[in-house]
Amino acid sequence: MASPTTLAAMRLLTRYLLRELLVPLFYCLSGFILLWVCLDLFSELATFQNQKLHGTDIAEYYLVSMPDVLVVVLPMALLLALLYALTNHARHHEITAIRAAGVSLWRLCLPYFSVGLTCAVALFVLNEYCAPDSAELANAILSRRLPKPPGTLPPNQVPNLGFTNARDRRQWQIGIYNVQTGAMVRPHVRWTLPDKSRNLRRPIRCSCQSCKRTC
Repeated sequence: MASPTTLAAMRLLTRYLLRELLVPLFYCLSGFILLWVCLDLFSELATFQNQKLHGTDIAEYYLVSMPDVLVVVLPMALLLALLYALTNHARHHEITAIRAAGVSLWRLCLPYFSVGLTCAVALFVLNEYCAPDSAELANAILSRRLPKPPGTLPPNQVPNLGFTNARDRRQWQIGIYNVQTGAMVRPHVRWTLPDKSRNLRRPIRCSCQSCKRTC
């Protein structure tokens, strides 16, 4: 069983290795994000002026666009930070000293594996929950200051929505679909009979709030 002195030394080593990795990771990530924001701002400045956006709108635009940027720059920033940390350790012969003190190679790499796993989980969350909606939110911010043309639908209504139900062999064509309530306007359904003798296509008059099994 390891002595308390050994455990304290291992915790100190872990904190040191994490600090030597997280500090350059922060600088690399901040540098990539700052570089991307500056380049995109210079290229899109005319668009922002045409859209009549305020300073707060531009800041919010880049904030909601950040998941797409992090998905790209986080792996590169982690790679550069890890290369810098390992090169710095090798320059001062710290890896040799740690190995000579009896620390195994797996124990030495454990903080790096932990940071890599954390970044992988963060990338998964960004890809699954944040990045899919960032482009739509950014487009909504771009057009928030412009007057709406006549006949523009609210954001919660999708025009000309098509849906295929492969299990029941039905094809739905919906004039307007409300994503919040599930209500349909001018829905048409086309399906194949069990004997495959013919296809039927007819409009459905819906009085329900959500057209599911009853229509």
